Amino acid sequence: MTHSKIWLLLVTLMVPSAALSGTSAVSLKDAAWLAGAWQGEGLGGYVAEVWTPARGGAMMGSFRLIRDDQVVFYEIFTLVEHEGGLQLRLKHFEPDLVAWEEREKVVTFSFESVEPGVLRFKSLVFQRVDDDALRIDLRLRQSDGTVKTELFHLRRMSLDGH
Repeated sequence: MTHSKIWLLLVTLMVPSAALSGTSAVSLKDAAWLAGAWQGEGLGGYVAEVWTPARGGAMMGSFRLIRDDQVVFYEIFTLVEHEGGLQLRLKHFEPDLVAWEEREKVVTFSFESVEPGVLRFKSLVFQRVDDDALRIDLRLRQSDGTVKTELFHLRRMSLDGH
């Protein structure tokens, strides 16, 4: 194989599939399936997560973790279009709504890729198992420097909790 053919092959492999297919950049429409209320297990307790449909350039959501019938923490988050991809931004709160992050700081998950039913961010993956099931993989750095993957298995729920 000539150098020019090898170079073309390498360049082709590095170009995102959206660019090759001629489709536009990733948009919030690629995450529309996430909208709704979800509940299940994760982080050793009961979790509930709610996502609003995209409006005003963002999807918005909230999360809570409950163990032993007590709220451990909350999150408020947004999903926005950013530099041709998506960006997830969130803040954590104690049960009394005292923020973990400083006032001007947010936790940001950088976009990696999208495919039907899958959103990939650095350290976080949302995967639609079916219309009513969601799996979330969250990679967390431990205090000893190792990385542990936490799995969340959620089912779609109505807002009355069932």
